[in-house]
Amino acid sequence: MDIKTAALFVNEAKPHSLKAYKNLRAALKTAGIKYYALEDSFMPQDIKAGTDIIFSLGGDGTLLKIARAAATRGVKIMGINGGSLGFLSAAEAAGGFTRLLSALQSGKILQIPRLMLDVSVRRGAAQVFRSPALNECVIKTDEPRATALNLSYGGVRLKEYFGDGVIIAAPTGSTAYNLAAGGPVVHPGLDVFIITAICPHTLTQRPLVLPASKTLKVKPAQRAGAPAALLSVDGQLNFRLKQGDEVSISQHAARAITLYAGDYDFFDVLTSKLKWGSR
Repeated sequence: MDIKTAALFVNEAKPHSLKAYKNLRAALKTAGIKYYALEDSFMPQDIKAGTDIIFSLGGDGTLLKIARAAATRGVKIMGINGGSLGFLSAAEAAGGFTRLLSALQSGKILQIPRLMLDVSVRRGAAQVFRSPALNECVIKTDEPRATALNLSYGGVRLKEYFGDGVIIAAPTGSTAYNLAAGGPVVHPGLDVFIITAICPHTLTQRPLVLPASKTLKVKPAQRAGAPAALLSVDGQLNFRLKQGDEVSISQHAARAITLYAGDYDFFDVLTSKLKWGSR
């Protein structure tokens, strides 16, 4: 992979990431690679034309934030974990970067294109919200009361979901909130939606895995006294829904392309990070 220009996005609240930031800058300079930093308040257009890669230095939340913008700009991402879990990261902040850069430049690297969600909200005839999502979108009550949500898939009505809310996850997000809510682990190479109810008021509602080729729609049930619903994208962007609003979730045109060393294995990460199969 020919890298001429790199962008660096660092979570300054994490000391390990700040140290890694200094070490990575030194390694890039030695390798003759131009680089620039993205501020915390960056916009997608702040990613300069000709950028070959963005290094995300922080935890998974840091990578999620940069991924929504990087994907729409067609720029690849590599995560350097300075947080606690770092499930999506390619390396730890304490690691040396000379070997990592050498692998990138020699082409001994694995590219994983990840499906993203295209999440939008219609209020009458107007679109009032739209954002990509790499992990998931969540529609839930903003108070400790159950509410009813009506779901449809490709125009076909699904069962009403009654409980605290629902998670619509992309495969990347299957190991995040979806997993905590009892949903399945899904390989990131698949193009599917995962629907998982949050604390459903029933003994029979199970997660669904559906092809991402059709559109999902979620509409809070219009009932007197129903609690307000909140839409959350990747746990970072929040939008308050009103009665009559309709949330649409479809497959985004762009992919988040994450980079890893050539020996990366999804199942090894499951084992090391989430203790999969441990006894």
